[in-house]
Amino acid sequence: MQMASLDAALLAIDPLEAPTPLTRLGACRFAPLQIATNLQAIPTGLPEVDLFLSIDESAASEKTERLGLLPLPAPVCHLDDKQEEPSGNFTREALGIAESAKVFVSFVHHRRISSAMLDIWTAILASEPETTLLLHPFSEGVPNEEAMQTLCRDVDLELASRGIATDRITIFGGHLPNYEDWVAIMRLADVCLDSHPCSYAPAVSAALDAAIPVVCWTGDQARMRTGALMLEAEKLGHHIAKTAPDCVTLACRLLRDASERQTIQATLKQAMSEGMVIHDSLAASDAFAALLNSAFDQIALLGSRGFKADASPFKVSLPQDPDAIMVEARNLFGSSFNGEALARLEQILAVQPFRLDARRLMGQVLAKMERHLRAAEYHIAVMQKNPQDAGIWFDLGYSLSNSGRMQDALQALEASLRLDDKQVEAWFFLGELTLKVSNASFAREVAGVLHKLVPDDDRLRAFEKRIESIESTS
Repeated sequence: MQMASLDAALLAIDPLEAPTPLTRLGACRFAPLQIATNLQAIPTGLPEVDLFLSIDESAASEKTERLGLLPLPAPVCHLDDKQEEPSGNFTREALGIAESAKVFVSFVHHRRISSAMLDIWTAILASEPETTLLLHPFSEGVPNEEAMQTLCRDVDLELASRGIATDRITIFGGHLPNYEDWVAIMRLADVCLDSHPCSYAPAVSAALDAAIPVVCWTGDQARMRTGALMLEAEKLGHHIAKTAPDCVTLACRLLRDASERQTIQATLKQAMSEGMVIHDSLAASDAFAALLNSAFDQIALLGSRGFKADASPFKVSLPQDPDAIMVEARNLFGSSFNGEALARLEQILAVQPFRLDARRLMGQVLAKMERHLRAAEYHIAVMQKNPQDAGIWFDLGYSLSNSGRMQDALQALEASLRLDDKQVEAWFFLGELTLKVSNASFAREVAGVLHKLVPDDDRLRAFEKRIESIESTS
């Protein structure tokens, strides 16, 4: 690692797990800036880690390394554009759960099933006689079958000792290799109960993507607040409990009230169509890149020891007047100073990563700089919030076509023209794309529209000659 001459390293280290080679690596210095992160929001305590990433300032009270504070309202779970299909056919029948049963689900780390969780499961099952608990004790990799069987037996025995019949508990201890498996399991339930005291962001994310209500029991430590922050970001803060009894009451109410569950389902489906905050990896990358660059500069200036001597959370400061910087960025872009405009927009998005006007201009600047793949990400983020804006669909189509995604580009341009069929430049660009794929008949349709809009445009005659050339060779 030292021979790689890295500028920075990001280490995903879970301090609750047994030490691994990665943990030992975090005890060595091999890059000027070494950053740690983990899903439990717990600092590592390793001497050569400079910065621990969190979105929650309460993590500062637990820190050993310096807290790096990201300006995000909730953890972000990145979803791959190419989602895999579930690896199995997950149904209630296959798991032995009655279709008529009310089901609540919990995903809990197989080594972190706390007495508090056992108490809550017991209370819910005792209060709701027709309810089944679907439990998935997950592990980091493929679970040890013998160890998982022992765990399942122990959980059954523990709940049985509390008066809960084992036929009311379904434990799925199998391996779920991809995220869509998690979502598929969540869809079998009516309500999801987040784990405690270590909230688990991927499970909360999967439940929200399955459009089922989630109940989170929050606390005063950062690791307890992850799920609650995600619910607040999606305007579901009324499902956050501050005590164990509140948690039980909330879960039972949701299990009883089918109409409330349907309302939440509709809310979540609408949020998914617009783009969830918890899946906005573009905002997360903008915020992280700015924090990393700023921290690197400070380490170069002060050294690791001097950097960590400051106990305050490290964050990128808000520019004095972001709106004035936005105006300046627009003027620079209008004068073709694209690099300078990009620098101004990075300043804004470092601290306001969800700002739509900055995102839109960033996409246009990147397209002018021929960074079309990255530009398309900004166009998509804006389009999700403004799906009726013909202009953003046109910008997206332009960037996609220049990224080699021709079919997606055609669909984006068609969407733009459905919203505003008087866009002459969009029709000409659509014509160009149809010629690139040698679709002469479609190109003829485009030419027909352009004859109505701009019959005297010289470009139209040149376009028709190219159509004739394709027709003569086909």
